[in-house]
Amino acid sequence: MMGVKESEIQLIFDEIISANYSEYQEDWIAVDGKSLKNTLTNYEQNGQNILVTVSG
Repeated sequence: MMGVKESEIQLIFDEIISANYSEYQEDWIAVDGKSLKNTLTNYEQNGQNILVTVSG
């Protein structure tokens, strides 16, 4: 996933949601995120390079 921009992932996610759900449906989509703690290099720094995965 290195080199993939967050904005590109957001566009793909939006396309999937738009294609499968109308704005009037009241379905819920569960989203879960996990981080790999061993990829964190500095706990004191605000901006991090931690690896995060998200599934829905």
